[in-house]
Amino acid sequence: MKIALSSDSNNIEGNVNQRFGRCAYFIIFDLDSEEWEALPNPGAKASGGAGVQAAQLVVNSGATAIISGGHFGPSAHSALEAGGVEMLSSGTIPLKDAIAKFKAGELKAGELGPDRHSH
Repeated sequence: MKIALSSDSNNIEGNVNQRFGRCAYFIIFDLDSEEWEALPNPGAKASGGAGVQAAQLVVNSGATAIISGGHFGPSAHSALEAGGVEMLSSGTIPLKDAIAKFKAGELKAGELGPDRHSH
C-alpha cells in the first residue's frame, strides 16, 4: 500500500508541507517495502489549477491516501475523492512522524478548505 505526503523537500527527512496544491514535492511511501520516491509537484508553479494537477499526480502514483499539513481546496478535494484517495491532515511535522501516525491511525480527516480563486 502506498501513501503520498505533501513535502517541502525531496527526501524523507523533510517535513509535511502545509499546502497541498503548491507543495514542492510529493513523497510516495510504500508501507510494505518502506521504499519511497520524491515526485516534483506539477502544481507548485502553475498559474492556475494547482490543486487538480497535484491531485492527478497523487492519483496516478497509486497512493491510497494523501497526508498534507492543512486543508484541501474544493477542486483538489473532488479530484482526490474521485480517484479514491483518502485525505488526511497532520499539521507541519516531520514526514517520518506523519507516517508513524498514519500507521497508528492517529491522523484526522483532511478538511475542505476555501477555494482561493473564488471572489
